[in-house]
Amino acid sequence: MRPGGSSTKETCSHKRGEPPSGLSIAAVDGYLDTIEFLSRKIRDIDEKVGPLADSDRHAKLLMAIPGVGHCSAFLISSENRGQP
Repeated sequence: MRPGGSSTKETCSHKRGEPPSGLSIAAVDGYLDTIEFLSRKIRDIDEKVGPLADSDRHAKLLMAIPGVGHCSAFLISSENRGQP
């Protein structure tokens, strides 16, 4: 329930399968293009950072921690370089 006691179904006025009023198909397509572009960039970065993290012994240790992936491990490892 939403604040005030109304549910989403009661306040939603657009028909299923149609965009909400004021939102065009072109706008949705633009958002989808942006998501696709950013997803591609993230994939490219992951492909570059993955091998770097795999070859870094500190990053490999960090990746043994659940939830720590290549990017986080490599970032933490690189931040600590040069420090005792």
